[in-house]
Amino acid sequence: MRVLNEYFLHQPVNLLLRHIIWVDPLVGMSKEQLSQQLSENKLDNEPLSLFLNPIDPELLQGVILMDRQVGIFDYSLKNLMQEKNGVTLTRSLRTNDDTKSAELLQQALQLMQKKATLKFAEARQFSNYLRGLFQGRLDQTPITSIRKQLIECLKTVDPEDQKVQLTVLESFYGAFTAKGPRYFSYPLPEGINKWIILKGHAEQDISALLADLKEWADQHHLECQVDFCPLHTEEIDRLQFPSLQVGFIDGNTYHPFEPVYPKDDVINLDDYLSFKDTFYYFAPEIRELEARYKQKMRQGTLHLQEAANDLWAYNHLFEPICLKQILTQI
Repeated sequence: MRVLNEYFLHQPVNLLLRHIIWVDPLVGMSKEQLSQQLSENKLDNEPLSLFLNPIDPELLQGVILMDRQVGIFDYSLKNLMQEKNGVTLTRSLRTNDDTKSAELLQQALQLMQKKATLKFAEARQFSNYLRGLFQGRLDQTPITSIRKQLIECLKTVDPEDQKVQLTVLESFYGAFTAKGPRYFSYPLPEGINKWIILKGHAEQDISALLADLKEWADQHHLECQVDFCPLHTEEIDRLQFPSLQVGFIDGNTYHPFEPVYPKDDVINLDDYLSFKDTFYYFAPEIRELEARYKQKMRQGTLHLQEAANDLWAYNHLFEPICLKQILTQI
């Protein structure tokens, strides 16, 4: 199975596909099942983009067959797609007696998701307190120089010469799943051979640098893939410029990222703290806030584990998904 990209879809997108097939519900198709069915239909070498289920990333919410420009999506994602047309296939329950069970499992699933969301919101609060300890403590003179240095990396391509067309322009650099936070560090996206990794505790300053790069790219019509933080959803975690073969990434403690290619570069903003004793001065507060953050994240993950159990049970009430049957619709 040849996977080019993996995404968590949280916001409306326009995928410009030739055909869309909505499966109600698609939940339950795993990567392993997809790989097996692709092999059975002689589609092993078809390049794919996968949309993972944020509860259990081993399950799929959608798949795009890139060469055919065909998208197969769970019906629940229809409100996130600008393309509303397409064929809808409804999976049958194994027996009529399963109707009530399906309704109850859906309710339980939604309840566990809601509880998990509340715990992650509490974790974000503690994260914000921790980030506040470092806000405004960077020497801005070298930061201005770093900003110019990063923008220089984007000036080596004429937008008219761009050969790469991205499938999804905006996604999330991971999600909170039943198996803990899942980030898309590996496998690495194809077409990127240099990563500029930004590290340091002043995370809002890192996000601001990435936002400045995105703004510059927009002004100069340079297409890029933007991946937002799953916790601080308004902040950018990763930018990819396939036409330049370069990417910029927040490589902090929550989702550490280390050099993998010879050209990779690391910039640690902690080197530019104007108050060098920040870590010593706030050591008790840092330890307490980190402990509270981890506690709330664990609680949220436990709720998602219950949700994942409900999701698997819900899927088993339906007849199996047949890729060959789905593809006959186009």
